Amino acid sequence: MRKGILLIAATTLLLTPIASCAAAADGQITSENSDVTLDMKHAVADFKRQNKGPVTVGTRDGTHIFGTLGAAGESTFILVEHKTGYSKEIRYADVTSITLGGSELTAAQKSGRIIENILLLPIRILECFLVSCGS
Repeated sequence: MRKGILLIAATTLLLTPIASCAAAADGQITSENSDVTLDMKHAVADFKRQNKGPVTVGTRDGTHIFGTLGAAGESTFILVEHKTGYSKEIRYADVTSITLGGSELTAAQKSGRIIENILLLPIRILECFLVSCGS
């Protein structure tokens, strides 16, 4: 019985700093969004200027759209999909990546990234704990 109570207390103490660190990270994400949006805006402008061919645009919802860049505005740009010919308006804030052509990660590269994230998870949790304790 005593071990069960100690286990619950230890789990609570371990997860409390992680939750507070996650709450702090939410604030950081919104402050970084303007930088990411600006970077994506510059990337779209560079790809349009170079006119090297079709691009693959990765979005926040996990989809990757292959197409040609169209008109670029202040907060959005047009991507003409190659499969359908449909023009889609995409917000810079929704873009996670822009790559030239249809290049996707190979299965080995995806597996490597997954393994890397799994191995680095304890380090990230410890870092989060240390940052919240230092505040």
